[in-house]
Amino acid sequence: MSVDAQELLAAVEAVIFVASEPVTPKRLAEAFPDETEETLNAALEHLKEHYGHEGRGLFLDQVAGGWRFATRPAVHVHVQRFVEQEKAERLSLRTLETLSVIAYKQPVTAAEIQEIRGVDPSGTIRTLLDKGLIKIAGRKKVVGRPFVYGSTKQFLRTFGLNDLSELPSLKELEDFATDIPTTDPREVEPAEEDGAAAEGVAEELAEEAAAAEEAEEPEDADEDAAAGEEAADDERA
Repeated sequence: MSVDAQELLAAVEAVIFVASEPVTPKRLAEAFPDETEETLNAALEHLKEHYGHEGRGLFLDQVAGGWRFATRPAVHVHVQRFVEQEKAERLSLRTLETLSVIAYKQPVTAAEIQEIRGVDPSGTIRTLLDKGLIKIAGRKKVVGRPFVYGSTKQFLRTFGLNDLSELPSLKELEDFATDIPTTDPREVEPAEEDGAAAEGVAEELAEEAAAAEEAEEPEDADEDAAAGEEAADDERA
């Protein structure tokens, strides 16, 4: 069923806007099978004229046999600055992995994150804290009282969630981490309102990382040293 001219104009504009490649006449005809070639061409010409004014930041560009929206050269410097800033704010894959573990397993300690991911998360935790995507939710009621981490309202805003129940199911993470015990919320001593619990977080993360490295040292190092001393004694004898 054909639509009226104004609705068609809006629909063609939206299709070109969301397309990842220039929209060819063939693809446009496939998207609007009830429209004639003439009506589609008329819509394109109208859009071209609408975005043809110099005062606009976008224009309808014909390239590679299709149509796409492009930014005007006059505003490229501003667009480039914005894109570079956006790139700098993007999260690395390692940081996203740590954030995923915290989001799905919170409250969780750095040691528990390392147990799940298999690598030291100290650096990524600091990055996520700096960006406000996670927070120190308190301390675990065990020896050493390590920090436990949870997500923030900024995390919900960033990913367009109303609450944590809207998180998509990550079967891979659930299957991988099912047998790894994480912190029970009843074991958490809540963080103080004034943020005092955040003091010394960098030092504590560094200590946890150092402890993890120390734990990875070969257990037979002392035995090798002892064997060396015995060999030296035998030679002296």
